[in-house]
Amino acid sequence: MAADVLVAHVLAGGVLDEPAAQIVASQECDVVLPVQPREAERVLALTIASARRRLYLSNAYFIPDADFMQLLIDAARRGVDVRGKIVITRYGGNTSCVEIRADDALFICDGGTGLRELGTDLLTRGDRPITGHFFYSHTHWDHIQGFPFFTPAYAQQNTFHVYGTAEGDRRTYELLSGQMRSDYFPVDFGELRGNIVASHLQGGHRIIEGCAVSFYEQQHPGRSWAYSFVKDGVKIVYATDNELDLTLSDPAAVIADLAAPRVIPDAFRRFCHGADLLIADAQYFDDEYEKKVGWGHPRATTVVDLALQAEVKQVALFHHDPMHGDADVDRKIALCKERAARTNPALVVFGAREGLELRFG
Repeated sequence: MAADVLVAHVLAGGVLDEPAAQIVASQECDVVLPVQPREAERVLALTIASARRRLYLSNAYFIPDADFMQLLIDAARRGVDVRGKIVITRYGGNTSCVEIRADDALFICDGGTGLRELGTDLLTRGDRPITGHFFYSHTHWDHIQGFPFFTPAYAQQNTFHVYGTAEGDRRTYELLSGQMRSDYFPVDFGELRGNIVASHLQGGHRIIEGCAVSFYEQQHPGRSWAYSFVKDGVKIVYATDNELDLTLSDPAAVIADLAAPRVIPDAFRRFCHGADLLIADAQYFDDEYEKKVGWGHPRATTVVDLALQAEVKQVALFHHDPMHGDADVDRKIALCKERAARTNPALVVFGAREGLELRFG
């Protein structure tokens, strides 16, 4: 008899061999997935294919890739009631992690939960040793929690540099290490086989593998940093977790006239000026922000004014509010496009989403 209900719980337990998996698929039961990623994928695929009436996945950390999405779609088409705590959105459900490539140089901005998937993808690109450079905007949980699950850090041939702003600034490096103490994680930082190096940006600017990298301090509880990457005339700015509205010369004036341009501080405007791509925190609608002042994130429309005044070519609205669904993000993007079009119709405004790849130069 085919399974009536199959429940996929968290990744835990021992390896299930083929007979055990067949038994699982013959009754109403829970499926405890094995720790090994490939074995877990095999058992989960078999589980999905075996369901006949209902399929309930209760692992909130399971984010289906294209292959698993197709399996779920096929199950639904054959009449299976597919539901559960899974993230299936156009804009994604992981926390911040952005990969920037400058020829062979690998720069990783933030290490939220998206870092786990990046690590898995990096391992599919060949067997050569990986050298990467980590730039953290700040060390709040949602920006560092992916590091313990970053598989390439466990391989001896790989090297990763974790950058502070100046010589002796080891805050980020030590916090990454601290979150892997036995109180929080079963594998200690010292047990990583990869070479994890504490490095720095020499107080403001450094050339790394031919790419000019600089930083700018932003407005956020506990401090945060924006980063600029420039190589061969191409400039990308990563600027998340920045309450830009609190840096305006007259924040109160915004409330009096939301449509009026908001004057961005000159130093930050110059830092972002001329960027081919600005990836910027744009978490709140105008009306939402009034209830979230001091939380460390801006009005999305203020980010549009930054992009206009800094004369950037494209702006990716980033760090979507976790309480917003796809429809909310679509509406936010539409409002920001309308605002940009009133001043510069050539400015490209779009919503950042998982898996998006852009090429420049």
